[in-house]
Amino acid sequence: MSVIVRKNSSNDERSVNPAATANNQTSGLNGVASDDADTKEIWDLLPLPDLYSTVVEIYRKVKDQIKMDYHNRVLLLAYYKQEKYGSYGPEKDTNTGYFDLVGSDRRKKWKGLGNLSKEDAQREFIKLFEIVSGGKLKEWINQKLEEKRMQEQIRIFQMVQKKIDNGEIPIHLLQAAGANLRSILSSTNNGDVADGGANIQSVSELLKRVETSNGGTAVLAASLWCKPNAAREFIEQIKDGKETRLVVGRGETVTVRVGTSDDAFAIFWEFVTENYDIGFGLSFIPEPSDPDEVSTEYELLPVTRRDCSVDIVMGNHQYHTKGTYLLKFDNSYSLLRSKVVYYKVYYHKPTL
Repeated sequence: MSVIVRKNSSNDERSVNPAATANNQTSGLNGVASDDADTKEIWDLLPLPDLYSTVVEIYRKVKDQIKMDYHNRVLLLAYYKQEKYGSYGPEKDTNTGYFDLVGSDRRKKWKGLGNLSKEDAQREFIKLFEIVSGGKLKEWINQKLEEKRMQEQIRIFQMVQKKIDNGEIPIHLLQAAGANLRSILSSTNNGDVADGGANIQSVSELLKRVETSNGGTAVLAASLWCKPNAAREFIEQIKDGKETRLVVGRGETVTVRVGTSDDAFAIFWEFVTENYDIGFGLSFIPEPSDPDEVSTEYELLPVTRRDCSVDIVMGNHQYHTKGTYLLKFDNSYSLLRSKVVYYKVYYHKPTL
């Protein structure tokens, strides 16, 4: 028996009847006001504050390389000032000199924004820059995100190297990984992604296998893989089940809580979406041995966006103690779309 908990943008949590969830959609964040059709897909890439900061980074890098008329350049600067300082005031604009014509025009635009909110200033900056970019902004954002992902892979690579050198990764886990990590590390050109991206990913997966312990209770990391091009077949097989369909509203996170089974030793899960991606993460809360003991939540898989409208995302985890799994379906980054998830959870029992 699973329990479903919804969490929307206002941090309101509530238990939900799975059968009722199948046919009812719960709204989370309101959509972005007055979006242009060409920019709608951009809002799903990141939460608004992160999206804005990413777009500003891109703007600073390409502003001198793209054609931008004077009016739009000044207006972008005005939106930037409004977002950073709020409504115009002389005390906030001390750097504009008497002969600074650009600064004077920017000040007029800034004044004209009135009491425009910080969030609306962010949105207007993004929408205007999308127009100025000639429709290339989404591509630039994805390139920036990929760049950051590679930087994170290199960071993980360096962390594993340090842990191995310091003897912090137990030898039995290195053996269980089925790979000579020192060979992988030495063959990857100091984390050069172009030549060693696959090896960095292998190292990243190994790091996730390192166990943590609390009072002698070992919690091993989970496994995750995909079954290609099988999503439509999966939906047809399970679509009639009452507890297999989940609607995750826009701006919402839904957590499915599943307890361990006494006569099994592993839990498995599979899920797909009707369309688009969904964030997914997995945590485990061991059952305390002492009723007065505070429960500890272990993050087995961090919440990460998964493209699962074509492939089935599958995974498992072996447990050695009683507890509760938290399967987290995250749509908090999407301001415009709800996501329909089909999933199933089952146990693996020992063979007699």
